Amino acid sequence: MPIIETRFEALTTYASQDWFYLKNDLNKSWALYLRRPGELRWIERPIDGLPLYNDYVPVEGLAMAGDGAKVPIDPIDVPIPPVAKDDPLPAITFHATGYLRYAFERTRLVKGAPDAPLNPAARVQVQAEGRPARDSQLLAFDDTRHTDESGIVRFRWAASPEALAAMSQPSRLVFEVAGEMVELAGDAWTPPADGSFRAIGPASAGVGVRVVAVQEDLKLNGGRVSVAIMDLQTPEGVVRRWVFDDPRLSRDMRPGQNPDPKAPPENLAPTVKTRFVAGMVNTPVTLVAGPDPAQLTVIDGADGVMRTRRAAVGEKLPLAQGITITVTEFMARAIVERRPFIVPNQQRMKDARERFAMALVQAPTGEAAWLPWHEYAFERPEDVLRGRDLNPTVMRMPDGSEIEMLFSRQRLALPSPIALERFEIAAHDGGFTGETSTIRDYVSLLRFGDGKGGWSEAQQVSVNAPVEHGDLWYFQAQWDPPDEGGGAVAPSLGLNYTVLGVGSRHGVVMQLVGCIIAVAGMLYAFYVKPVIKRRALQRQKAEATMRSKPAAAMVMLMALLVGAVADQARADGDAGMTPSDRFRTQLDLTPLEQCAVMSEGRIKSVGSLAATCRTSPAPSACRVMRRACVSRPPSPCWTWRCGPRPTSTPMWCT
Repeated sequence: MPIIETRFEALTTYASQDWFYLKNDLNKSWALYLRRPGELRWIERPIDGLPLYNDYVPVEGLAMAGDGAKVPIDPIDVPIPPVAKDDPLPAITFHATGYLRYAFERTRLVKGAPDAPLNPAARVQVQAEGRPARDSQLLAFDDTRHTDESGIVRFRWAASPEALAAMSQPSRLVFEVAGEMVELAGDAWTPPADGSFRAIGPASAGVGVRVVAVQEDLKLNGGRVSVAIMDLQTPEGVVRRWVFDDPRLSRDMRPGQNPDPKAPPENLAPTVKTRFVAGMVNTPVTLVAGPDPAQLTVIDGADGVMRTRRAAVGEKLPLAQGITITVTEFMARAIVERRPFIVPNQQRMKDARERFAMALVQAPTGEAAWLPWHEYAFERPEDVLRGRDLNPTVMRMPDGSEIEMLFSRQRLALPSPIALERFEIAAHDGGFTGETSTIRDYVSLLRFGDGKGGWSEAQQVSVNAPVEHGDLWYFQAQWDPPDEGGGAVAPSLGLNYTVLGVGSRHGVVMQLVGCIIAVAGMLYAFYVKPVIKRRALQRQKAEATMRSKPAAAMVMLMALLVGAVADQARADGDAGMTPSDRFRTQLDLTPLEQCAVMSEGRIKSVGSLAATCRTSPAPSACRVMRRACVSRPPSPCWTWRCGPRPTSTPMWCT
């Protein structure tokens, strides 16, 4: 009969969103978020003046660069003062002293001080014949990094000469039953197929053993242990015994009973004494550091023959089957150093935007830390969207307290909270197959809060169908696609959240007016103005042609008159006057200045053309004036000669 608890009540509500984040497009919107450890709410501090594209590092040693590039040393100092009334540090101003556009944190091991904690680290190069060498950095005390990728080399630490000697021997179980010593090596640990017990000691003792499991070199409470789990058959019954290489941890229990690490060890079969001697681990090569911090030993059993050799940094050690190993670096007291690595330009993703940006923030104490960029300032780990991070940086303040910091972008409060009712995909014929090409549209069903605890009716938002609410427009921007996962990331079917773009239509009328003016201007410049110019040019040419006909007749008439007057003056002239003087006294050329002539595509009068010829050595003007000289040799005519300066010297026409 089911048990019903009538007093139990569960309420569910929408996980609404109350903020929207600004983009680093037209204006930079960097922000620093602060909160005390244990609090949820972030307090924003805008960062005004932080760069967007170039890299800025204040001093050497704060960043790494690849491919032989140099770290750009260019310090900046951007103050980040408090602006909110509830800022957790109202009297402290932080400073941004560095910025990296595209970088990520990289760790490396460096040699520690003589008093640094023991942390053996070695860089080992394994090379097989005809294959490229593989380089691995191994840590003896790190379960995830004590063996190279190929599984050939295992790195261990020996605290004593006895521990080093045991590592060159296979692991074994030692039993003492009724004064008789029995040893079982690894090949004898496999239980019989029928699950029976293996007899040990005198037959009269009636003792048998069945090895259930063996785990070697386990990390336990900051140390490393090996354990063998076995069932002991005694005249009193069957006992489950856990035998550790540290006898203080060994204990007995009844079959089916779970071990209690807090309970004192219990010996249910005192007549059977057991000991587990841990030896060589199940790898072809074991690299051992210690017991001297500068000592390295290689235990090689790859070809079935156990060999123990001393190793030195840089020495190549041949193994079986054409394999060689080389210890290229060794540090007994290695410390982990974390610094940002500047990614070369040719290796950067073009659409990454500020996803890999980092800012160097300095506190008044002088302590500084590189803060990676976060797309959103999540408050709780359960709020983090798939593919995003929440890794606050903790910094100590002058008063000894700690503060959590987050480098992100500025945000503004929404007019009303927004909740996602459901996310749908409109697919082409055949349905959604997981490929983006099969998607026809993305649809989000949204609800808007009314400020009184209620919600509006669900409204559809898609890529090309935005919705307006409270003077803001919402449109579909991103979505949660299915993900196969990988490593420690579990697969996901997607469709868990939606990302909306937020915009406004303020100033849209002015934008439309500007577009209309621009279009009208282009129509006038490319279609109307050329027609007007072409018609004006045709009209000017026609007028010039009409004026040039009477002008030509007038020029001819004046030329004849000049010739007649010149002949008469030469026949009747005074002997005391020169021909030039008689010409100037008898001839008035003023009417000739009003005649129109065409020069260099423009219509000019003869007087204007003469003035041009005086000031500029224009060959075309000279040619026109020469045509105006109608007298023939040896009769001189009054003309202008083109040159650096005007002159009125008589010149014979040619």
